[in-house]
Amino acid sequence: MIEMAQRRNQIHAHKARFIATTVEEADLADEIYGKVFAVHVAALHKPGKALDTVRRRLAPGGRLYLFSQAPGWNEADHAEGFGAELGSMLEDAGFEIEETLAKDLGRGFVAALVARTPVVARTSR
Repeated sequence: MIEMAQRRNQIHAHKARFIATTVEEADLADEIYGKVFAVHVAALHKPGKALDTVRRRLAPGGRLYLFSQAPGWNEADHAEGFGAELGSMLEDAGFEIEETLAKDLGRGFVAALVARTPVVARTSR
């Protein structure tokens, strides 16, 4: 799957890094990211080490894009409810929610959230 994503995004290869591992075990050195995309990453659906790692690796104002779909989400209410709960948890974890979406993909609904790390205010001297 990673190889396919790299091929499909070849023109952006110098901007994107594709990693297939757990968030906690990823070798990220001291890298900071402007965007993190996570598809079906259950570890980011609750407070804990994985979410803390992502928050630390995002630049101020950086965005976390979370996508999730569960079997049985055959009505918008299912995805919307999940999105509302996830958004509340992310706010409690220090993120600002920019957008919450629920969309029917033809085989069920998907929930998508865009969360942003707070922008650090500059102090004047």
